[in-house]
Amino acid sequence: MQISSPKTQALVNRISRFSPVVFLRRYILLIAFLLFFLISNIVGLWNVRNIEFGIKEDSNVNISTLGEYVEEIKGKNIFLVTPSEVEEKLNEYNGFVKSINVEKRIPSTLYIQIEEYEPKFLGYASQRCKLFSEEGVRIVEICKECEEECVQYTDIYPSIYISSNSSLENSRKLIYTEEIVKGLEILKVFGYEIISIDILNGIARFEGIDNHIFIFDISENLEIQLNRMYIVGKKINDENMNFRSLDLRFERPVMKLE
Repeated sequence: MQISSPKTQALVNRISRFSPVVFLRRYILLIAFLLFFLISNIVGLWNVRNIEFGIKEDSNVNISTLGEYVEEIKGKNIFLVTPSEVEEKLNEYNGFVKSINVEKRIPSTLYIQIEEYEPKFLGYASQRCKLFSEEGVRIVEICKECEEECVQYTDIYPSIYISSNSSLENSRKLIYTEEIVKGLEILKVFGYEIISIDILNGIARFEGIDNHIFIFDISENLEIQLNRMYIVGKKINDENMNFRSLDLRFERPVMKLE
């Protein structure tokens, strides 16, 4: 067996205590990882090559179209892609997109789960036909100067048709959303399903699938009118009354019988 000389052993000890060598021995794994990461970035290992979407079965969005909207993200470093960047691109081109969740599947796949707005109202005003969500957010403008055609879209998007002699939208929101929803809720309590609403200078005419008509002033004192509806509605149901229309704007609601 060859035994190293004391001088050789001393040299080895000195080298092992040399600060760069100590540093390398201590951080060898970290250095190796950083080198791997640097080289893998250079060769494009972490670049986005695949984009997958998660949508509901009866979705109103088209996966192929969505893929076109985010095509320019392909080739970017997956670690540099932000959810807000993806959401901005999808919202810009498709109003049905409510929110998204981006999952990065290493090394090169983005999985985008999409939550959609549910169509609730189809509005025609100022010669424009627009689809709104149940939150009152405008989803899409369907057509212009097309009142007859607009009504037919309720077959495509099951919704309540709203017509108005003034603008229905402000900053992508349906005007009177809260008031309309409250009216629908109180009428639903008594079993009335509304299919259309006509608004004229703040006076809303709710028409049910059974042709019953309910009139509210949604521009002021709506809560009082809703209370009246609750009282009168109970009486109508209790006495099984037949009527054509009910106007809740007055202290004594005006009922027209059939």
